Formats: sequence, C-alpha cells, structure tokens
Amino acid sequence: MEPCDADASTSYIVPSSIFYTSFSQDVNQSVLVQLRDQYDNDLIWNGGYHLYATLDDNDGVIYRPRIIPNDNGQYKVDFTVPDAGDYILNVYLASGVRNSPDGLLGEYYSNRWLYGNPTMSRVDSIIDFQWGTGSITGTDYDYVSTRWSGYIKASYAETQTFTVTSDDGCRLYINNTLVIDDFYSETGVYEGSWTFGEPDMLYPIALEYRENTDNAHIKFEVQSVSGFPSKSTVPTSDLFSGASPLNNSPITITVT
Repeated sequence: MEPCDADASTSYIVPSSIFYTSFSQDVNQSVLVQLRDQYDNDLIWNGGYHLYATLDDNDGVIYRPRIIPNDNGQYKVDFTVPDAGDYILNVYLASGVRNSPDGLLGEYYSNRWLYGNPTMSRVDSIIDFQWGTGSITGTDYDYVSTRWSGYIKASYAETQTFTVTSDDGCRLYINNTLVIDDFYSETGVYEGSWTFGEPDMLYPIALEYRENTDNAHIKFEVQSVSGFPSKSTVPTSDLFSGASPLNNSPITITVT
C-alpha cells in the first residue's frame, strides 16, 4: 500500500544529518528532511511537495536554504553561511497535497481596516472576484477588507510584474517587502515588481484589499519573460495557503 500525503507532524529533520556532520563556514553543505504520512510511513516519491526553510544566525540575519528533492520522500536543505556560530534551522511543510498547491488563505473582515477578527476565513485557489454590488462575505456588501496570505513561488529566477485590478484599493507584500502600496486608493489598476532569486523557493506573500461602497472586484495577475510571457491570473500552482513546522523543527546547527 502506498503512503498517504505528507504530514508535518510526523515528518522530521534527520538528526544524523546534523549531529554526525561537521559544518564549516563558506562551504556548501546540507541536512536531510524525511517526509512521512500521518501513519509514520516514509514517503516513496521524488518531489511533489514544497518546503519553506530559514536559517537564523541569532544576530538579525536570516538565510534561505535551497530545497532539493531526493528519492523516497527525502529533501536536501542546502545552504552556505559566511560565519561560524550557532544557527537556528526552521523547516516547514507547505500546504496542499502532492503536486497540488492550494491557493492563499483569505481572511474577510466586516470593516475597511483589517481590524479585529475576520468574519470569514477560507482558502481561495485564485484571486479573481467580480462581486459587483453583491455580497462579499455572505452578509457584507460594503465596507469590507480582505487579507490573502501564504507563500508564493516562481518557476524561474526572474523579475515578475504583478498587476492588481481592484475596486477599491489594495496593497501587496512579498517576502515582507511592500510591492504595491495603494490600499487607500479608489478603483484602479496597480502594478509592482518583485525579483525571485531562486526558482521554486517559497516566499511569504500578503495581498490586502479594501472595499468602500457600490461595485467591488479584484483580480491578481502576473507577467514575466520566462514564466508568464502573457499577463495571466496568478495560478494556484504557485500559491500555498500556509506552512506547518516539521516534528523536530526548529533545530540548532553549529558552524565552525
């Protein structure tokens, strides 16, 4: 019987790849991750899942390791750091099932300021909504705000231009960097660009939207040289609604 889908609570950073390994500064090296299903069965596939990993030097600098899929549900977390010291490695399993990302987490608020607790939360596979004068949350037609959050990846290391067509304003962050800043604007078409340094690496994303009165709509599109020669709706295949820490994450790595 084949294993089920990966489960973060049983998946782990392989201890022997850390505790019996000598890590050196300015040298490319890696640790191993083993993905398992909810019944503690090792996965058998090469790839199909995405991990979000950070390496924190405890002094304000966070490095982003590369994730390389191996056979039998294993992944290499590949990194180079410039200084000796203790680093905190965090590894998270991104949402979705094998070969199927799920979109972004949408949190809908009954006010224009993303204030308090959301009235409604759900995973939206794409951001392309034409509400018109109809209900946005099931109960709210006007004076609504929404935050879609999660992770985004790109198939190529390149600059992508993002376009948000919205009524009313919007704001876009990628990797905690403000890319579009028009949250308090009226209806319009807003653009901003972000450069992805590594293909298939996950970056945090948040798209915020604000509706005042009357018509309401929002569409989130992307264009780039290699990945999206024609402007396209940002696809579900590049979006993840969240990520969960592996069983033994975080873990300390000592570099000499």
